[in-house]
Amino acid sequence: MRSSGLRYAFHQVHTPEEGTMPRTLTKSRYLDGLRCPKLLWTRWNRPEAVPRPGEDRRPIIEAGRAVEQLARRIFPGAVEVPRFDNADEAVAATTHLLPRRVPLLEAAFSVAGRHCRVDVLLPAADEHWDLIEIKAGGKVRENHIRDLAFQYDTIIRAGLEIDRVHVVHLNSSYVRHGEIDITQLFTRVDVTDRVVRLAAYTDRTIQAMQELVAEGDPDTPIGSRCNVPHPCPLKPVCWGDLPANNVTLLHHGGRRIWELMDSGIFTMDQAPDDRLSKRQRIQKQTLATDKPHVDSDALRHWLDELVYPVYHLDFETMAPAMPAFDGVHPYQQIPFQYSLHIQHAPGAEPEHHEFLATEPGDPRPALTEALLADAGTEGTVLAWNMAFEKLVIEELAEADLVRAPRLMEVAKRLVDLITPFNAFMVHHPDQGGSCSLKAVLPAVTDLGYDDLNITAGAAATHSYERAMFGGIEPEERSRILSDLRAYCGRDTEAMIAILAWLYGTV
Repeated sequence: MRSSGLRYAFHQVHTPEEGTMPRTLTKSRYLDGLRCPKLLWTRWNRPEAVPRPGEDRRPIIEAGRAVEQLARRIFPGAVEVPRFDNADEAVAATTHLLPRRVPLLEAAFSVAGRHCRVDVLLPAADEHWDLIEIKAGGKVRENHIRDLAFQYDTIIRAGLEIDRVHVVHLNSSYVRHGEIDITQLFTRVDVTDRVVRLAAYTDRTIQAMQELVAEGDPDTPIGSRCNVPHPCPLKPVCWGDLPANNVTLLHHGGRRIWELMDSGIFTMDQAPDDRLSKRQRIQKQTLATDKPHVDSDALRHWLDELVYPVYHLDFETMAPAMPAFDGVHPYQQIPFQYSLHIQHAPGAEPEHHEFLATEPGDPRPALTEALLADAGTEGTVLAWNMAFEKLVIEELAEADLVRAPRLMEVAKRLVDLITPFNAFMVHHPDQGGSCSLKAVLPAVTDLGYDDLNITAGAAATHSYERAMFGGIEPEERSRILSDLRAYCGRDTEAMIAILAWLYGTV
């Protein structure tokens, strides 16, 4: 049995006011309910209490819409059911179009207290229909099956016969050559059996949700679902009253977090050592002493392995869902910018080199040429979480066979500056259990990102795409490019400062 207390979201209990209950459960709210009863209840009864999606979610939403619009071209002759303020009007329009037996986009169905709109409804044999969901990802996910099970159950209760159920998603192995071939860009996967099996349980789940929203605000425990598939919009509310140094901040806490909370242990100082990993015990110790942990021998050995000059490298990339250039597959990382600070000796004044593509078009050829000129042939190339930089360089090599050998030599020189932190050679109590650059930098230096207009990689990508392809005014475009230079440069300045701090601890 789960304990009461901090594991549960702190909130004032509310009861729905008479006459405020929504009439139908949509598929979006259904998925909310599967994820968290409190999220469903709040969206239905107190929607103003749910924060709107942050700016970091906007590019994802926009990409999904763009993919859906392109995928619709797979179904020639399709007719779209218009958007109406009233769901009943959309249902009436769908009913009017069904006898025409043409592919329908956004067909609407309402029955038994539920409502859905369908991406594509495709005529099949014997007066049946195929149900098709369009997704911007590169594979079928379990949430897609749950979504389709809700739609399937709603549609058959409305009186239609469904033959097959498909997910249409991007083909991650497709490589663009010339104009995009939409017949190759998308993959169509039959998920009928999975959907039908799950739909057998959907009705009772819907009934339980309809009962839930008619009652008081549920006392729902926080858990791992709060971050899956992305952070819940209610997380700041439900997690807001957790105490300082709570166990959710444990390094790689995983299931152990919730086991501790279920035992009534909410802060790290309460956690018995025998229930913590070695690294978590180090984290607990640094909080108790308010002093960094330093394994001097291991750190000194790591620092001695660096070969000067040291090149501090950071890329900024875009990863469009639909390949923007020849030789690119969906969601491939396309570097458009790098910052490179070079130090010729420990603590030496760095020299700065940078590249930023300032015109629309494929930025990779010019970036590759500049990188090879700036990165030299000897010396350590430092990156933070270097797997990303390594992937970018390897994909640059795949796209440029002439320069590939030189690019791969740069990749071989990569060393990860995160290693001393991930390996707990050092750990600062202010890291909050995280080894991300944004967590380590303010913990060990006076640097940060608060003085910048762009403060995160996703914002950098979105800003660059606006500057290149958004049709904005020249003044705004110039401002964005300046902000991008400042942001990418700060990343490599951060690495210099962190490396200096590491030298200062041994």
